[in-house]
Amino acid sequence: NGGTYGFGPAAVRVDPGTTVTFKWTSNTHNVLVQSQPDGADWGGHEPIENEGFTHTHTFDTAGVYTYYCNPHLTMGMKGAIVVGAPPSGTTGGGGGGAAGSSVSPASTLWTAVFAGAVGVAMLVPVAVSYYRRTPAPDSSGAFDYEPGGDTDDQPAIPEADAFEPDTELGHDEYDPVGTLSIVAVYFLILVGMWAFTYFIEFLGNGPTIMG
Repeated sequence: NGGTYGFGPAAVRVDPGTTVTFKWTSNTHNVLVQSQPDGADWGGHEPIENEGFTHTHTFDTAGVYTYYCNPHLTMGMKGAIVVGAPPSGTTGGGGGGAAGSSVSPASTLWTAVFAGAVGVAMLVPVAVSYYRRTPAPDSSGAFDYEPGGDTDDQPAIPEADAFEPDTELGHDEYDPVGTLSIVAVYFLILVGMWAFTYFIEFLGNGPTIMG
C-alpha cells in the first residue's frame, strides 16, 4: 500500500531450497503462517519485532505459502510465496505469480438473480404509489375511494383552517453566521479525521495508533 503496512513484494516465486529473509523496515510487525503445503515446517515468527530485525527460512517443500502480519491484518498486510512451479490455473511473470481468475456459470446466475431482486425492490414502491394515488374529487366535492363506487356516498374532505403566524421573522432579522460556523467546524473535523485515517494510519506516513 505504499506505506509501512505491506510486505514488499507481496508475492514471490522461488525454487525449492531457496532461503528467504524477512527484514523489518518499520516497527510492530510479525510473520504468521496462514497456510502451507503438506510436509512443510515453516513456523513464521510470532513475536512482535521492530525495525532492523530479520527472520530467515529455507523453503524446501514445493507449493504455496501464505502469511500475514497479525497487528495489521485488517489493513491488508498479507503475502505469499510460491515455491517451485506455479499451480495450475496461474500465470507467472515479473518474479512473482499471479493467480488466474474465472467466472463460473453459477456465480453469474446468482449475480443476475441478485441484480434482478434489487431492481424489483426499487420498482415496487413506484408501482404501489402509482396504483394508490388519491382520486380527484367529482363536481360535488366528494372523493371516490373505492373502484367503481358511488361518489355521492363519500364525504368531502374538509380543508385545513387558515391561520396567521404569531410572529413573522423578516429577512433582515435572520443571521446565518452561527449556523454557518457550526457547519464549517464539523466540516473541518471530518476533513481532519479523513486525513488522519488515510495519510497517517493507512499509508503509514506518521505515528501508529495501536489499540
